[in-house]
Amino acid sequence: MRTATDEISVCGCYIETMFTMDIGTNVELVLSLDGANIHAAGTIATKYPQVGNGIDFQNMNAADSQTLSDFVSRHQQDQAI
Repeated sequence: MRTATDEISVCGCYIETMFTMDIGTNVELVLSLDGANIHAAGTIATKYPQVGNGIDFQNMNAADSQTLSDFVSRHQQDQAI
């Protein structure tokens, strides 16, 4: 499924989708961030029917984790200005 990410952190993200998944469902994610693809395994943590799901990241390789951390840091700095 392809969807928009509404919020993202180094621990997880929130996706907007009308077709929500049940809490506890394991998912494989590919996030496109500034042209880089980040691969992560996650678990559905929250469910808001016809709105979206919160996902906790469970597993990510070190390089993807660093890319995500750098992305989040850059965007936190942008919002602080």
